[in-house]
Amino acid sequence: MAKKSKSLLARIKAWFLLPEKPEPFVEPERKIIREPRDFSHEYQNARKAWDSLILTRKVSSGVIFESESIRVNKTNDQIFKVDGSDFSLLVVTESSIYQGKDEKWNGILLSKEGILNESLKADLPNLEAFLIALGKSEVKNLISETNKKQKESQIQKIHSWPIFWKEQLILGFSANTLALVVLSLGDEMKNFIQEFATEKQQMLIRDELYYLSLATNQDLAKQGKNRNFFDFSIALDEFYLGIDKVERKRELEMQIEDRKKRKRAK
Repeated sequence: MAKKSKSLLARIKAWFLLPEKPEPFVEPERKIIREPRDFSHEYQNARKAWDSLILTRKVSSGVIFESESIRVNKTNDQIFKVDGSDFSLLVVTESSIYQGKDEKWNGILLSKEGILNESLKADLPNLEAFLIALGKSEVKNLISETNKKQKESQIQKIHSWPIFWKEQLILGFSANTLALVVLSLGDEMKNFIQEFATEKQQMLIRDELYYLSLATNQDLAKQGKNRNFFDFSIALDEFYLGIDKVERKRELEMQIEDRKKRKRAK
């Protein structure tokens, strides 16, 4: 009986005993991430990451990547040939036509099968006739070199705009989009942003460059708040469309102002 009583007392004592103190929590060591610096510094850092990731922009043509298992050759900005151990493929980013050394036109066209069949009913004496039959009326836009020069001329065009329209262009895009455009187009666009963007806009773009500069591999490349390095072509397309949009508005306002001047002159 005494044994049972002792056992009961032991249980009661154990019930009221305070639990052992847990070991103090030690926060794991964190990798220190630096604070953003000035615009130019973040641009240079992001460019280094860009160069290590966007291999297709390193050269205008030729081999852009080669390893034991794969070789990638660039024809132009739209056409790439990828050779592997058990495959050989053409990777096409969009329709593209270019002129070879023999002055013959080469390239890749994306078309619906039905439209191709329909086009064969027409008289097709040359490339232009064939493209029109395919519904590709903007022939010049399909020519790789011409397309490239057109985009370059669009950038040159904005330099001649009054400051107001330059500011309107910048206002039309997110900081993330502008950061990718700056990286894609290089120093010319960097200088444009530094000259015509407000301090707040520059700070926001700088922050995006900072997030993007943290990229050291494909996973970390998604550090940007919105799009990452690999979405640069989407940002560029938006930017070129934005230039056209602002240009149309500018021309319309010039026409309206011209009409007003004529009325006043009467």
